[in-house]
Amino acid sequence: MKLKAIIAATAMICTPLTAAQALTWQLLDHGYGALGAYYGLRLDSLFGTTNPDEVFSASSAGASVYLTWDGSTGVGATATISGHLAFNADATTPAGTSVNPDDGKLSKVSYVLSNLVSAGNGFRAMAGTGSVCGGVLGAVTDCYNLEGKSDGTSVLNFIDNGHRIPGDNSTFVAEGWIDYSGTNDWLVKATVVPLPAGILLLLTGLGGLAALGRMRKTA
Repeated sequence: MKLKAIIAATAMICTPLTAAQALTWQLLDHGYGALGAYYGLRLDSLFGTTNPDEVFSASSAGASVYLTWDGSTGVGATATISGHLAFNADATTPAGTSVNPDDGKLSKVSYVLSNLVSAGNGFRAMAGTGSVCGGVLGAVTDCYNLEGKSDGTSVLNFIDNGHRIPGDNSTFVAEGWIDYSGTNDWLVKATVVPLPAGILLLLTGLGGLAALGRMRKTA
């Protein structure tokens, strides 16, 4: 019985992951945002004004942001955006290249998406809540609250449709909206984070053990 359980579990583990089944994506500056190529989150109301320079890069000046999702949908399903964003005073160039003293400062972001509805190989989120803290905002305890705002359908879409990328209809793109005045929104593209080489090697070994177990049983 134990061998059967091991074989069954190994077979499940060794099944290749599709994009929708993968657990983690790295989020990157979209490249075709309205203000320039080098931002992924725009918060015009960050300092209580409607200044279109209040944007953050997801993938320059040391920024690293990830979306995690287990592929489930429904009322209780969630996905999380987390990591560090880099303030970018000029979205037409990479963060950290402007003379603005705040340019390139890293802020911690955490944003939980909930009530997920299946769309393509991704989802539409009906709610979102979280914060951006530290960096350009000041101390690590100084935060700007993020509350999802619906466009009439959802607060964020994470779909493999190449949204706004010319000639692309398959790249995962996250586009979403944040409450408050001005334009406050997410626009990032995503790439699946590959499994570490050590884990791949382990899975290969487990697959071999499963095959050996089947051979012994038939013999």
